[in-house]
Amino acid sequence: TWTVAAGDSFWSIAERVVESMLGRPPSDPEVDGYWRTLVAANADRLVSPSPDLIHPGQVFVLPPH
Repeated sequence: TWTVAAGDSFWSIAERVVESMLGRPPSDPEVDGYWRTLVAANADRLVSPSPDLIHPGQVFVLPPH
C-alpha cells in the first residue's frame, strides 16, 4: 500500500514505484502504463471522479506491474 503524503500525485507515485521496480528512472510511457493501472485499482478510493484530487493520508493499493 501507499499512504499519500503532501505533494504526492498518482503520477509521482507511479513514477517512484516503476523506478523502484526497474532500478532506473522510467520513461514516460512506462510510468503512464502503471499510472493507468494504479488509478483503476484505486477507483473506489477516490474522493472525486478526478484522479488529480488525492489527499494526504489516503491509502492506495499498489497493483503488480
